[in-house]
Amino acid sequence: MEQSSKSHPRVYQLCLSHGLGGAENHVRTLHTRNLHVKYKADIIHSHLPSGDIVGFVLSRLLNRKWVTTIHGHYGAWRLRWALKWMFHIWNRADTVVAISEELKRWLVRNGVDESKIKVIPYGV
Repeated sequence: MEQSSKSHPRVYQLCLSHGLGGAENHVRTLHTRNLHVKYKADIIHSHLPSGDIVGFVLSRLLNRKWVTTIHGHYGAWRLRWALKWMFHIWNRADTVVAISEELKRWLVRNGVDESKIKVIPYGV
């Protein structure tokens, strides 16, 4: 994690694999919590469903703001059956970043609060 000046919030970037690795993710959560103690992040940023689950849990445990970035519809995700729960989790983020207007519409159709969603398109 990069240290930033005191005038800017410190962000911890959380990225895990696409799977939900059970005990492996619990260990990662504890390790990430220890990193927070070291870096004292103000904001947790996650992406990918497994990272978002851990980001959500950490934001509650550490009382920090949580931002998630949604990169796609996750239709090919091997655990796509879990998407109905992911919409509930994403709806608890302080901010949801969608990479396109279409992705924003998909999130809203599936129950994510539109006021939480910010569209930031990928660059070329």
